[in-house]
Amino acid sequence: MSLTQSEFSDLVARIYACAAEPQLWPDTLAGIVEAAGMAVCLACLAGLPHPVCAPPRAGPDGAVDHDFLAGLFAGLCPLQVVAWLCEAGDDPFPSPAARRARLSGHGGGQAPVNGGPPVPEAAREVLRLLLPHVRQAVETGQRLAERDGESRGLGAAVDALSAGVILLDEAGRILRTNAAADTILREGSVLRRLSAGTLAANDTAAQEALAAALSACRLGAEAVAPALPFPPGRAGAGRGLVGRLVRLRDAGGDRAGAAGPAAALFVQDPDQPCAVPGEALVRLYGLTGGELRVLRGLLQDLTLTEIAQAYGIGVATVRTHLARLFDKTGTRRQAELLRVVMASAPALRPPDAPAALRRSEALRARA
Repeated sequence: MSLTQSEFSDLVARIYACAAEPQLWPDTLAGIVEAAGMAVCLACLAGLPHPVCAPPRAGPDGAVDHDFLAGLFAGLCPLQVVAWLCEAGDDPFPSPAARRARLSGHGGGQAPVNGGPPVPEAAREVLRLLLPHVRQAVETGQRLAERDGESRGLGAAVDALSAGVILLDEAGRILRTNAAADTILREGSVLRRLSAGTLAANDTAAQEALAAALSACRLGAEAVAPALPFPPGRAGAGRGLVGRLVRLRDAGGDRAGAAGPAAALFVQDPDQPCAVPGEALVRLYGLTGGELRVLRGLLQDLTLTEIAQAYGIGVATVRTHLARLFDKTGTRRQAELLRVVMASAPALRPPDAPAALRRSEALRARA
């Protein structure tokens, strides 16, 4: 058998396409077998299992049906299948168990059960030429799958942050955002995405400061820029944000205009409540349930009277809990207590406030 250079190149292209889309492997392996000739098809039919109720289908020219061939390869490791076909004339498997372990490879699933007829040397030579490409595509696919898994995991972790994270290229174009940043940009009262994909601040002075910080990043300034205030673009348009720009490339390490993120902008709502690690604080400081409830109320900016009303207890009881909080945490004032607690809180999106505190806040809003 022989393949033209164009046919061989087409097969190689299909093989490498499987690195990014591994679901294409069965169809591609069927194409390889068809290109290698009828003897290779017969070897597959003899060596790979297929349901008794579904015998091999043949086309008008007597060739084995393509879809049937593709079904034989589902769940098998492509690299081991092609290697097996290269060696089929040498009967390299001492037992069905050895063949099953060999061809299942990374993919699991069914394995061949018989050795099959020998494959002509000309067909085996074509398969040997394709084998390095199959190996490279399989290894590339494994690396892509690992990176894709890492990327999804990292994305989920960044989405859990309370701060908005915006990855920017050198021109200030938005490359990626987390869930908190999506909310900020969707509201558009402080920061927004322009039609060209560029990040813009609504406040003129804040926009100038952001542009200057990005320019300093390009010139290799300090890794973390000074804090950037982002007030709303107009009065009554909501609360402002505080941002920090972090350079993601080493100074001089990447050429100008290189693709990928050049900086990350972290933006935080200073009025957003922190996610208090209540269970951890209880164990760390030996807090009681009542003390933890008072602490949560203080973090919601409630007065002692409002905390007492929210939980249906007396103000004197709240004061007693507060005194014990000071004693257990080694603090003396409410501001110091809150600073200790907030420093221990992970920068994660806070869970819903307790129902009693939500009712108290609703009453304050109506007052």
